[in-house]
Amino acid sequence: MHILRRVVPAATVAMTLAMASPALAQGDLPGPFSCSIGDAEALIYANEDGSVFSGQMTLAGDYAEQDTSPRELSFAQKYAGWRTVYENADMTLVIAGDSAKIYGAFGTSDCFASRSQAVADGWEGGWISVKRNKKSWRERPETGAAITWGGMIRSGPGKDFPSVGSVMMGRNVTVIARTDQTWLREYPWFKVRFAGGGVGYIAGGLLCTRDGRDGYYNDRGCEM
Repeated sequence: MHILRRVVPAATVAMTLAMASPALAQGDLPGPFSCSIGDAEALIYANEDGSVFSGQMTLAGDYAEQDTSPRELSFAQKYAGWRTVYENADMTLVIAGDSAKIYGAFGTSDCFASRSQAVADGWEGGWISVKRNKKSWRERPETGAAITWGGMIRSGPGKDFPSVGSVMMGRNVTVIARTDQTWLREYPWFKVRFAGGGVGYIAGGLLCTRDGRDGYYNDRGCEM
C-alpha cells in the first residue's frame, strides 16, 4: 500500500486547535515548503495568520504514472514558539525558521522552503511573487506528474537562466508550481522536481501529461 493512500484520508483533514496559539504576522510566515513524504510529494502553504498549513500531495517517482490525482493535505497549529508545531490525524509538521520536517508512519520527511517571506495576497490559488538574480516572476502551486520530451532544467523560468540539470525523453518529473512566464508565447514554465531530488524550471512545451492538463505539449498520448 502506498504511503499516499495510507496517511491521507479522502477528505481534507482539518483539526480544531487544542489551545489558543499566537497568530503569525505576515512578515513572519514561513514557507511555502516542498516535502517528500514516502512515495509522494507535497507542496504546503500557510493561511493568512499561519494557523493552518495546507496544500496538495501527489504520487512521485516510479509511482507517478499510477495516479495523477492530488490529495488535499492540511495541518492545524498546536504550538507556536521557536519551533512551531502543526498536526493532523496522521502526521506532525515541525517548522524551525526556513526548515521543516514531517513525522509520520513513513518516518521523517525533510522539507525545503521554496520562498521564505510574507505573502501579501491569499495563499489559496493565489500567485506568489518571486525575485532572483534581479529578475522577478509569479508562480502558484500546481502538483501532478508529467513526462518529459527531454531538455534542460533551469534555475528560473526562462532560457536566460543557467542550467541546473537535464532530463532525457520519457523521464518522469513532479510538477511543483506553474509560473506566469511563457516559452514561445504559448507554454508556461513550470517548477519541477527531477531525478535525484533536484528542483528547477522547464517549459510546458517539453512536458506531457496523460490527463491532458492545460499548458503542456500533450501529443500522441505521451507515447515517446
